[in-house]
Amino acid sequence: MTLATKTGEVKFLQQGKRGMLPYPAGEYDLHTSYVCTDMLAPYVLYNGIYYVMNQVTTWVGQGVPSNINNPQKDYAVNGTKATWIPFEGYKAIYVEILMANFAKLASAVFYGQYQFSQYGEDASGSAVETEGGYKDFNPNDPMNSANAFRPNLMLDFLTGKVYCKSL
Repeated sequence: MTLATKTGEVKFLQQGKRGMLPYPAGEYDLHTSYVCTDMLAPYVLYNGIYYVMNQVTTWVGQGVPSNINNPQKDYAVNGTKATWIPFEGYKAIYVEILMANFAKLASAVFYGQYQFSQYGEDASGSAVETEGGYKDFNPNDPMNSANAFRPNLMLDFLTGKVYCKSL
């Protein structure tokens, strides 16, 4: 014997149109063509900040005036009506690892074909243990003794070379 029952109806009310789905497009490049549709919007990393396209258009930085030719300038000049707006508070592990130079995973730093330790030494042989000191990494000649930063450990995934300060 049932003591009580309740019957109801649920109605779905769509409020506004569907928004764009952001997708990672790497680090911002002045010569790359970025396309934003009503369905998809690329987001890029520029000067440590993620920006997402806010307008349905095609954007090539070299084809627009120099005062707005990157996401940071575009937003500074045009505010919320800019083609690029900050993607505030956004971080995703796969984005940090796959798209950005100097991305970190624990104490490992990634830059192009290299993975290296966050800490190392400078040209005088002194320890470099400050946050961000690894940004002086020289990808053209990583282990040159004159470099401002030489990592304690470095893997070159292109050539297969490994450098280790001491074994």
